[in-house]
Amino acid sequence: MTTTVTWDVESVASELLAVRGTPGREPFTDEWPDLDVATGYQVQDLNLARRLARGERLVGVKLGLTSRAKQQRMGIDSPFVAWLTDDMVLPTGAPVPQAKLIHPRNRAPRSSSSWASGWRAQA
Repeated sequence: MTTTVTWDVESVASELLAVRGTPGREPFTDEWPDLDVATGYQVQDLNLARRLARGERLVGVKLGLTSRAKQQRMGIDSPFVAWLTDDMVLPTGAPVPQAKLIHPRNRAPRSSSSWASGWRAQA
């Protein structure tokens, strides 16, 4: 018997933290086809608040889909933004632990800690 899970912001946020370091998790959109960008940002905000509450520090930001051509192909009109905490940082020269990543990709990141320097988490 197959169990159907009904996802919401809270349950997706909890699942993402629970599967950290466990590769192979299928995208949530496979199980929640109506998941939209605004809801994805709510999940991200909740998990950032949880990470900060457990003592992680905000250290930077990651931008995704910065190419206008790629944005047009994906049907979006602005880059995606994701916050980075100190727990996500690897020492210079350390290998990327791809076996622990959910959906590893090899590409050069574009991050800026300067964006995060003035940002403050809101409780």
